Amino acid sequence: MSGFLINHTPFHADLFPHSLANGQRGVVVVVKGTWMLGTSRNASAALAPYDRQVPLYRDPPLESLHQLIQDMALSAAQAEIIRALPVEPWAKHETDFCPPKPRFDVIVNGWANEPNLREFVQTAVAVDHVDRQQHVHRLTELQGHAPRRWVKRLGGFADPLAEYIEPVLRVPLFRPFAFGGQGLETDGSTVSFEQNPSGMGYHLQRETAAGAPLPWTESACEPIHHWSDTPAPVALGAMPIHHLPRRSLQGSYDIRWEQHGLPGRPLDSDPRLHNAAPEALQLKVAPLAGEALVLHNMGDQAQLYFSWPAIALCACPETVGGTRLPTQELNWDTVVIDTGQRTATLVWRAYLPVPQLEKLGGINLQAHARAPRLPPHLA
Repeated sequence: MSGFLINHTPFHADLFPHSLANGQRGVVVVVKGTWMLGTSRNASAALAPYDRQVPLYRDPPLESLHQLIQDMALSAAQAEIIRALPVEPWAKHETDFCPPKPRFDVIVNGWANEPNLREFVQTAVAVDHVDRQQHVHRLTELQGHAPRRWVKRLGGFADPLAEYIEPVLRVPLFRPFAFGGQGLETDGSTVSFEQNPSGMGYHLQRETAAGAPLPWTESACEPIHHWSDTPAPVALGAMPIHHLPRRSLQGSYDIRWEQHGLPGRPLDSDPRLHNAAPEALQLKVAPLAGEALVLHNMGDQAQLYFSWPAIALCACPETVGGTRLPTQELNWDTVVIDTGQRTATLVWRAYLPVPQLEKLGGINLQAHARAPRLPPHLA
């Protein structure tokens, strides 16, 4: 399918062909713009300079978009624990080349820390959504921990106790540091914790728990008390597609898929598969201009803020023959927060159908300094 994009905005933009389940063909326009996080609730978001604009990421992502957890800037105690864990690369970014998402993703790539970068062994971290009536809605609340380990009680094989090794300045809040990982059976075989096979702290035997690390991030409402506890993993960042419950949304890779769906997704796949944020950070209604996110204990200030800007993006397509097609406004469906870089990156998407027997020509992409129209209620 032909088609090209004429980008009149200061953002990165691209398009790719996409067909709906009913066979209707078209293209998806995807746009990405980056703002700077602020330290004041009432300050307007400042657009990041050109060299700070986050680029669009394709699928599969390039090798440079992955990193080893062993390569992170960790304290000596943190690094010592990580060295004993399996070496596994994990994606820092999801692909941007997906159809519009049914829910709004809030993806926070952040570290827990105390204001003024004081050392700690435990600290509370939270993400709030503030609506235009100034009502505060808590989306998620976590506990960030310094390295801990299970230590045997004196006098035998009694259940081990948890103890902190040493305080730290910050704690990564990603899924490899949440509850999960591989449990060891008595016959030596391993069992993956399907909700987070790349995590830490999952044990099937009391003996394997002694001396082993506990997760560094966990729910503020469901902390771990016993080595045999199996809480739901609570972390920030994106959930990989092979983790439950996201994996269950992929659909059936069966004979029907081989005959009718290959190489695309199965016909019974759930569109929510494209939502990568943790469930608590998937919003059913997209935020409006002027609403804000508040990030607690994830920067050198006690709070960091991002306010959605009053900017609307419109795609104006026409066919090769010069026929103008209906103008369509793009909807933002993702924000990616990077507390280390102090940036908030918005992603807009829109599906543009192409009439039968027509070829797509140019698409003019324009930005308008106004609030987007009221977005539809999301599924």
